[in-house]
Amino acid sequence: KLGNDNLPGMAFVKEACGPYIYANETFERIAGLPRGGARGMTDRDLWPDELAEALRTGDRLVATSLRPLDTLEEFPHRGGARRILLKKFPVAGAGISSDIVAGVGMDVAERFTVDDKLRLERDRSQTYLDVARVAMVAFDPEGVVTMVNRKGCELLECGEIEIVGRDWF
Repeated sequence: KLGNDNLPGMAFVKEACGPYIYANETFERIAGLPRGGARGMTDRDLWPDELAEALRTGDRLVATSLRPLDTLEEFPHRGGARRILLKKFPVAGAGISSDIVAGVGMDVAERFTVDDKLRLERDRSQTYLDVARVAMVAFDPEGVVTMVNRKGCELLECGEIEIVGRDWF
């Protein structure tokens, strides 16, 4: 048996973009499933299309980047929608991608500020940019670098901290 059903939040292990291998009692309660009901089901089986696609996109990012990802998602629930802060992470493997993604989630409906939401969206956007296979650099109207992705840092042979905030020209 994996995990701990005494966790106050959701916990799960799944194949990247595939079926759940394990989900704790809290996860299954939010999904409206009986105990053990999530095993073998996919996000498309459990959630509305828009949420399922967002969860699958997160799975792909975690599996290919081998980096954790925080997202804020709204899960439907018979008692009203629940805002869940998800932390997904790859399960260690030997390759350049992971076939297994695990995660935990906490209901944060009352605890989140606008600044927290903006930070999460910025972090999610940075993760998307970092897995891109092309260099990307953004500037403000004066030519000051406001963003550079991982590939851009590789090509410029510098760290993000060395270039962001500097005049490109």
